[in-house]
Amino acid sequence: MADRPLLERALSGDRDALEGICQATWRNLYSFVYWRVQNREEAEDITQETYARLLRAAPVVETRDGALLGLLRTIALNLARDGWRRREARRPAVPLEQAKHLPHSPGDEEAARSAQRLTVRAALTACRTSSGRRRGAPSSAVAP
Repeated sequence: MADRPLLERALSGDRDALEGICQATWRNLYSFVYWRVQNREEAEDITQETYARLLRAAPVVETRDGALLGLLRTIALNLARDGWRRREARRPAVPLEQAKHLPHSPGDEEAARSAQRLTVRAALTACRTSSGRRRGAPSSAVAP
């Protein structure tokens, strides 16, 4: 597909050219996005916004033939990352002591393991400190 001429036509308002770009790239782009976000509605939104961003960026972006899908994937990946950052920023911070008492969902396994590692590390540090106070106890009895 001759990407740049088709993109130029789409920018000038040629609806058929825009539909041609979408038809040629939509399935591949949507699959790429869905594989990353694992949510149908979010994948659809990101895919749609990707085409809108392409049209905004096209006047200043150089595209070679065959590079349009790569550009679309880059735009989509950046949109997905922006969404992840927004969600992460909205997540409330919980002190470790409070987090230990929260119910864990199946998706929180890594967080539970991290909290468990911190608890074990604190216990090992306490053991090492109390071992060092006893006379004759080796200081490297317990390693972190």
